[in-house]
Amino acid sequence: MHGIDNKKIITLKISPKLPRFVRKRFQGNDGFLSRISVHGKDLLKNIPDISLSLIPLTDDLIKKHTSNTQKIDCFYNFFDGGFYEKAKYKFSSWESMILGLNESMDSVTYAVRGDFFSQWVWPHRTLGNLVRLLFTHWRVMPVHAGAFANDNGATLMLAPSGTGKTLTIINWLCRNNQFYSDDQSYIYDGHVLPLARHISYWSHRYKGNSDAIPPTMPPLQYAEQKRLRNAKILRMLSFGHVGFGASLDVEKYWPGSVATPKPVTKIIILQKADSFSIEEHASTTEAINKIMGDFRFQTLPILRWVECARLTKKNVFLTEWEHKCRNMIVKLVNNSQLIKVNIPSVYSQDIYSKLENVIK
Repeated sequence: MHGIDNKKIITLKISPKLPRFVRKRFQGNDGFLSRISVHGKDLLKNIPDISLSLIPLTDDLIKKHTSNTQKIDCFYNFFDGGFYEKAKYKFSSWESMILGLNESMDSVTYAVRGDFFSQWVWPHRTLGNLVRLLFTHWRVMPVHAGAFANDNGATLMLAPSGTGKTLTIINWLCRNNQFYSDDQSYIYDGHVLPLARHISYWSHRYKGNSDAIPPTMPPLQYAEQKRLRNAKILRMLSFGHVGFGASLDVEKYWPGSVATPKPVTKIIILQKADSFSIEEHASTTEAINKIMGDFRFQTLPILRWVECARLTKKNVFLTEWEHKCRNMIVKLVNNSQLIKVNIPSVYSQDIYSKLENVIK
C-alpha cells in the first residue's frame, strides 16, 4: 500500500466546537471516514476532491435556512440545496442539517446536535448515508459483498450476513492472497476500489468449530482480545441481543494484502444449503435483484430524502438517484460471470478449498 500514489475521495473536516467524544470518533487514521483514499489516481481522474464538513447545529443556522422551506412532516424541512431533519432511533434523538446538495456536490456541510446516546447512532445512520449519497452521485457504487483480487481481475461474493464472507476472506488472506473488502465493496467504472482498512472478527460465531479458521491465522493482539472479552460480557448481559466483534487492521495482520483496482470479472452468489454445489450459470435477474435489494435496505434514509425531494420539487436532481444506481448495478452484472454456490451451514477448510477454486 505504501509508496503508491493515492487520491482522496472524501476529505472530512471536523469543527473543534463539536464534543470531544465525537471528534475522537472521527479523527486519526482509524477514525470513521477521517480519510478515504484509494490507489489509482488515473482511474478516479473524473471525480473531484470532495469536502465534507462536520459542524455543530445551532438555532441560528436552523433559523437562517428554514425560513423558506417546505415541511413534509414533523421530521423534514426541505429547501434548495439541503434539508433539516429531526431523527429518532430507539432511545436516542438528534437533529441534523445538510447543506451543499447541488449538481456538483463537491462541498457538503453536515450540521448535527443531539443527546448523548445519539453520538453512537447518527455517524452511521445519517452521516453514513450522506457519504453513500456522495459516492453514488459520482458513480462510486457501494455493494454489500466481499471482494477478492486474483490474476484475472476481481471477484465479488454476495451473501447474507453470517453466511461466510468474512471467514472466506480470512482464509484467503492467510494464504497470501490479496483482497478489497470482507463486507462492503465499492465499484467505480467496473473496478473494485481498495477502501477497506479493517475486517470484522466474530469469535463467538466460530466457537466450537476449530476447522473454520486456518492454522496460519495470525494470533490476535491484546487490543482485539480485550474487545472480544468485552463483547462476550455485553452479549451475556443483553441475553444475546447485543454484541460486536473485533476490528482487525489489515495492514497489521496481513501487510500488503490490499490490492490495487481491478475490473470485476466474476460474481459469486453464496447461500446456505444441505450440501456443497455449484451452479455455473446463475440468473442475471437474481443477481441484480439481490444487489439492489441489499442496497435499498442499506440506504433507506436516502430513499426517503429522494421521495421528499420529489414531493417538494427541491433538489430535484436527487429524484433520478435510484434509477442511476440501478443502471450501475445492471451494467456490473451484465459484464460479469455469474456463479451460484451452495455451502453447508458449518464452515470448514474443505469448503474453503472448494470456494477458492471458484473464486480464482
